[in-house]
Amino acid sequence: MGPTPSIPKNPSFSANAASEANPMSTTMATPLFKVLLPGAFLLVSSSLRGQTIIDDDFDDGTVTGWIGQGNTRTFSAHNITEAGTILTSEVVPTQPDTNRGIVSTTSFSPASVPGGFSMTFTVTSEGPPAPAANGFFIGIVSDNQDFFRNLPNFGLVFFGTDTRTGSGNGFSIVYGDKNGTSPADFILGNSDAQGDVELASFQDGFTANLTADANGWSYLIEGLKSADGSETTFAGSGLWADAGTNFAALFGGDDSWFVMASNQGPGAAAGLPTHIATYDRISLVGGEPAAFEILTIETDLESADPTVVIRWSSSPGQTYSVDYSEDLSVWIEIVDSLPTAGGVTAFTHHFLPNYPSLVGKGQIYYRVRR
Repeated sequence: MGPTPSIPKNPSFSANAASEANPMSTTMATPLFKVLLPGAFLLVSSSLRGQTIIDDDFDDGTVTGWIGQGNTRTFSAHNITEAGTILTSEVVPTQPDTNRGIVSTTSFSPASVPGGFSMTFTVTSEGPPAPAANGFFIGIVSDNQDFFRNLPNFGLVFFGTDTRTGSGNGFSIVYGDKNGTSPADFILGNSDAQGDVELASFQDGFTANLTADANGWSYLIEGLKSADGSETTFAGSGLWADAGTNFAALFGGDDSWFVMASNQGPGAAAGLPTHIATYDRISLVGGEPAAFEILTIETDLESADPTVVIRWSSSPGQTYSVDYSEDLSVWIEIVDSLPTAGGVTAFTHHFLPNYPSLVGKGQIYYRVRR
């Protein structure tokens, strides 16, 4: 997390945030505040607090901690290199449908981590070419010595085949992506509810957070565009029970799971081009769930459409309301029954057209209720 901006004595604008644990309360006796200058942003890297298992920002000039993993298709080279703050996985195939990527040498036991786990991938580029049938997979796998689709696995699949992972023209969250053409054991959710993803925006890079705990799963993906070219934050969550399973059944059978990212290159018809993926950071955190609190505020007050973006820690199955106040006495509800987006939920408050009186205000307070 980056440094918190200093708080001036007389800021021209301050967006103050308070978390409200009691959904029935309309006043706050002892509010907690965060004050951010216009445009300031605190990076949220995880929705969990606790043990940092992996946090590699690829700035030490070595690829220690990562090895190659893939299917039995042949290749002339799989180069894993690091330069600046970027790790590059470059596969030069000699056979169609070569599926290879990187996997960590560090392992963890999901069943032994209280509160679940949360992983974040900052992907700076993928391809071209676009992924082939197995798609581009980021997540965890129960062994780092065999092809991930032969093993228990859990993660996000981008631009794969609908009949296998339900990720065509977008992405899906799956458990048990299988080798061959059989469907995954569980296709837990996908991008269909928010629409297709623009392939070019995926290849330009994105940041994805994926969280799992005893109750369910959630994801938050930023940096992608919808098929119509509009920038879109993709988010979703669900409960294991709704899929007819539970956390222990999925993650309790293996003590060693590894973080991985893998890409299937196109077949012979595409001329066996080299496929490359680059990463700026990969992290894995395990621990107690974050407290219900506002995490960041981002302001854009100089544009024709002034906005404040609020992000807070959230839980699967919850709904939230967002209020604002000018004096901490009278609170006005902006949105009610906003469904969770997973471990972190975001809401954008547009001042126009419904709140023109807020334009130019020196101070506004926000709270989130559940």
